[in-house]
Amino acid sequence: RKIAEEEAEAGIRFKIVESGGRSVKNQLQKSSSTQTAGCDQLECVACRTGRGDGGNCHGSGVNYTMECQLCPAGARSLYLGETLRNLYSRGLEHEGSYRSGNEKSFMMKHQEKD
Repeated sequence: RKIAEEEAEAGIRFKIVESGGRSVKNQLQKSSSTQTAGCDQLECVACRTGRGDGGNCHGSGVNYTMECQLCPAGARSLYLGETLRNLYSRGLEHEGSYRSGNEKSFMMKHQEKD
């Protein structure tokens, strides 16, 4: 405020806005009320290979990777994704897009490339 008052005397005016941010505890804490120990949905892409290993398939705002299981080990293609929605729903969309032959599907593009 002192700087704002000094600058106002010089003819420069600006407004100071104070806002709260996330606390250090909230930034470090990874708890989520929607995090599951692996869901029981058979079609869940996120839990299919690690059912019961934990995961965040029903939590929103996630980054994820999908690895091509048809490529030889050591040369497998990776898709990096990010969604504000939950991974369960986004995974179903990816699979549905591929199965319907959608040319915009990253899986379809990868299959056509090889």
